[in-house]
Amino acid sequence: MSAKDDDWMQDLDMDEWNFIDSHETPTDIPGVFADPTWSELFRRYAETDFAENEYNFYLAVADYENSPSRERGSQMYQIFVAPGAPSEVNLQGPTVAALREWFGYDMSEWTSNLDPSEEDQARFEKGTVTDPPADVFAAARKDVTVNLSDVYLRWILAVSKAQKRTH
Repeated sequence: MSAKDDDWMQDLDMDEWNFIDSHETPTDIPGVFADPTWSELFRRYAETDFAENEYNFYLAVADYENSPSRERGSQMYQIFVAPGAPSEVNLQGPTVAALREWFGYDMSEWTSNLDPSEEDQARFEKGTVTDPPADVFAAARKDVTVNLSDVYLRWILAVSKAQKRTH
C-alpha cells in the first residue's frame, strides 16, 4: 500500500470506516458522484492524487447542466479552462477550442478596443446573440472523466484495501 493510501485512510473517522465496510463500492465515476458520501471520500482521495481540479470541474459541469447560464459558463471557463486558469484541467485541444468559441473572450477588452478584429467581433456577437447549450461542457466532462479514471482505479484499490483492514 502506498504512503498516499495510508495518508488518505488515516483521516477516515469511524463513521466513514463503517460506511466503506457496509456499502458496495461504486462501479464507475458517475456512481461515485451519485452518492454524497462516496463523492466526499473520492474528493479527499483526489486531493492526495493531485486531481482535485478535475473533481471540482466534474461537479461544476453537473451544476451547469442543471442550470445553464452564460455567466456560469464564463466563470467555469475562467476557473478551469482558460490559459493560466487557477484550477486548470487537462482537456483535449478540440474541446478547449470549442469552449473558447463560447467563453474565450473578455468583453471589457473587446469593448475598449475601438476596432475589433472580425474574429473577435464574430465571437462577441455569437456570445451575446445566443446562449450556450446546456451540454456545452459535455466533451470537457468526457475528457475529465478519462483523466479521473486512473485516479478512480487507484481509489478503488485503496477502498478495497481499507475494506480488508476492517475484516
